[in-house]
Amino acid sequence: MKVLVTDYTFGELIVETAVLAPLGVTPIGAQCKTPADLLELVRDADYVITQFAPINREVIEAMQQSRIIVRYGIGVDNVDLEAAQERGIPVCNVPDYCIDEVADHTLAFILAGGSLPHQTMVSEQYLLDLEREAFLKLCGEPKTLERIHYTLKTGKTLRN
Repeated sequence: MKVLVTDYTFGELIVETAVLAPLGVTPIGAQCKTPADLLELVRDADYVITQFAPINREVIEAMQQSRIIVRYGIGVDNVDLEAAQERGIPVCNVPDYCIDEVADHTLAFILAGGSLPHQTMVSEQYLLDLEREAFLKLCGEPKTLERIHYTLKTGKTLRN
């Protein structure tokens, strides 16, 4: 069984190796950036795990035995869903990937006054503008939209 990790931004495949080792499988790590980088690697992969590598129609058509494509992350915008569906290959993602970390980072960014040089004086309006920008960005997130939809539909708040 071949598990291909097309690309990743962390140091090593420690977690993947720990999970797959009891099954007698060692993940194969690559750092593919283009479809051309992927074509030969995906050909005999049973499972494909990807972070940012473009899994387009050409790449999916090169897959001869892949059973699933899994995306590290919330979205699947780097995977051609139509091509995968035509081939009967399910595509999965991690819908809550780093949500807490992103929220923590955003809040810390606001509290620190954004990305300004050290000891730069900022106004209250500047901080309010940072907060407003973060809030509007949050409003575009799928989880936020789901919560808004739920609240409008039921009249109740949706909690974690």
